[in-house]
Amino acid sequence: MGIYNTKLRFDFYLPDLDIVIEAKFQNSPGTVDEKYPYLFENMKSINKKVLIVYGGGKARPGAISWLKNKCMENDQIELFTFDEMCNYFEGLL
Repeated sequence: MGIYNTKLRFDFYLPDLDIVIEAKFQNSPGTVDEKYPYLFENMKSINKKVLIVYGGGKARPGAISWLKNKCMENDQIELFTFDEMCNYFEGLL
């Protein structure tokens, strides 16, 4: 259940690895990065390894820094660019 007591849906779930992947892409100014706190709090509420993957290059630098810092405080949630995520999975295989 999410922080609003609602059922969560994930972008991707890899059951064999028990890993959730949430992808956020922002290639123009907008509000995607404003959703990072909501995303992070929801991902804290589940008992799974979570990979947050971001891209597009248009998220506000402060938003990415905030999310990186929050992920460093939580050993179940990691933040990656797409290339970093590919390297992560290459290391698992």
